[in-house]
Amino acid sequence: MLAFNRLALIVFTAALIAAPGRAEPIGRATVIDGDTLEIDGETIGLWGIDAPELEQSCREPNGAPWPCGRHAKQLLSRLAEGRMVVCRVLSDGQFRMTRARCSADNRDLGWAMVAFGFALDDMRYSSGAYGSPQRQSANVQAGIWSGTFVTPWEWRNGKRLD
Repeated sequence: MLAFNRLALIVFTAALIAAPGRAEPIGRATVIDGDTLEIDGETIGLWGIDAPELEQSCREPNGAPWPCGRHAKQLLSRLAEGRMVVCRVLSDGQFRMTRARCSADNRDLGWAMVAFGFALDDMRYSSGAYGSPQRQSANVQAGIWSGTFVTPWEWRNGKRLD
């Protein structure tokens, strides 16, 4: 019986080693919006964050609207486009697309988007991984924290600023 267990363990381990794994997305990225990239035709959502939607508006302190969703896309474009982006897949298709932690120039893109105030730590999935940069960006009123905004998840559910 012991020999069978050893043989089964060896066969199982060999199968794991030989099994083709999912390739991690690496390459030049095209930015779709403030939390979504495309690499080699694969759409990748930045894990653990939620940025304003592309058509979403926020309000400046004086109440004037500004296109915060477009600004979020512009920031992610400055951080990622033209650079080699390396992603580590954390969920594959669970949320209608691959979710991954991606970096460019050794900078976590999700962390940067939250730190600059153009994305929120999405605690529904991140377990607070980006809580620290979010507190810092809120404290200095960076990005969307400079005025008023609706969270991206509420905006997708129809809530708008009055």
